[in-house]
Amino acid sequence: MGISGAKKENSIKDLIFCWRALPFFVGVFFYLVYKFGTLSIRLSDSNIYFVTASHLAKGEILYRDIFFTNFPLLPYLSVLYYWMLGGNLKMYFFTSAIETSVVALLIFYVLLREGKSYLLATISSFVYIFSVLVLITTDHQTGVFLASLFAVLSYMFLKSEKYFWVGVMCALMFLVKAYFIPIALTIGVYLFLKKKWKYFLYFAGGGVGAGVIILLPIFILAGEEMVAQIFGYSLSRGAGIPKFEIAKFYIFRDFLFFGILIFNLVNIKKRLFWGLFSVFSLAFFFFYQDIYYLYLNFTAPFAALSFPYLYQDMQEKVKMHVFTIPTILGLLFLWNIYVSYSGFYSLGRIETIDEIAEIVREQEAEYVYGNNDIAPAISYLSGTPQLNNIVDTNENMFRSGALDASTLTSDILKNKTVLVLHSAYYPMLGIENDTFSEIVVGEKIQQNCRLLKRFPVVAEGVTNGLAVFRCF
Repeated sequence: MGISGAKKENSIKDLIFCWRALPFFVGVFFYLVYKFGTLSIRLSDSNIYFVTASHLAKGEILYRDIFFTNFPLLPYLSVLYYWMLGGNLKMYFFTSAIETSVVALLIFYVLLREGKSYLLATISSFVYIFSVLVLITTDHQTGVFLASLFAVLSYMFLKSEKYFWVGVMCALMFLVKAYFIPIALTIGVYLFLKKKWKYFLYFAGGGVGAGVIILLPIFILAGEEMVAQIFGYSLSRGAGIPKFEIAKFYIFRDFLFFGILIFNLVNIKKRLFWGLFSVFSLAFFFFYQDIYYLYLNFTAPFAALSFPYLYQDMQEKVKMHVFTIPTILGLLFLWNIYVSYSGFYSLGRIETIDEIAEIVREQEAEYVYGNNDIAPAISYLSGTPQLNNIVDTNENMFRSGALDASTLTSDILKNKTVLVLHSAYYPMLGIENDTFSEIVVGEKIQQNCRLLKRFPVVAEGVTNGLAVFRCF
């Protein structure tokens, strides 16, 4: 059965609100309890998006008043979260788990409507929410799960043959996270190869129309800045983590997702849509220069949606008891939870964030400046503005020339500024470096600023602490 599938137009109420759906809801409830138990403010881009939303809620204009290097939909949708949560930064981190649960519900519903069993629909949705990829990355709100939601909605509309709305959902998905483009390419190329010209035009019209409606007001208000910040920065970004390391982690930690992609690729003649998705997914990985593990979230919902084909193929070729594969998968899900908890529970957690914010308040500084994964949160919690209103100080922007460390270091020293920087403090090895970040000129900071306190954190790379400096 291909993309056309079965067209059982059952209502959501008929399919979901019955006793056979209970295992699904129990699993999602367990997932939400687990994620709430691990909730924390962390070193994260989430802080950037939340603080950007707080500025937008006060009437500032994205790109014109706030330097921002991505498409605008996530920060503007985050304004809704900001209002709904009453400005609670910590709960903002939990919204990704809520979004993931909604995505799982959509996967469950779509597969039921395709005629899959409740058992298979439940397992497939759990393949998604209990993957290592999703369990780890839902510690942060980065927009990938909002994009996943729009991606699954695009597939749902495709199954319903509502092609205009497929395009609209793909546009929303792309404007939240552009690296979900393999999904839009899969749908577009599939319609093109199937020679569904009229439907392709509906799809393209919906996408372009939604994109214009969303971008036009921002383009009118800050068009020049938007183009410069999005394209000027993105096109000059260098490579980040080595792809080999990302591929190794994905293949061994999320081997089920990888197996599904390979299975779909091998069966491309049999199921063109899913084969195309694997082709574009692999192409994106190999050709996109600056890729991170987080970006591979675009594979997760569609891997889960296509999992039934792998499951049914295994059942046909290897005669097993009906509950053999579900039992093995259940054990895999428990193992994934263990891996995510034991290896990533502490990663990036800022247990002392209130103390850091209090130190900043006590200094009566005019500005806060520091690494992009912590300074926005400290600025927000302490009520101290960020230097030059720069919310995002990603080191890539300094490498590309979009920002200049020398200029900003001079601005730090001219104003009453407190710094919050990543620290590498290993006294047993004789290493004590609190100013290695590329966002400042380290020598000038050491000469003109006073270290107030270090705070330990568990982070990636050499960072193992946060150093707070007074520069006045």
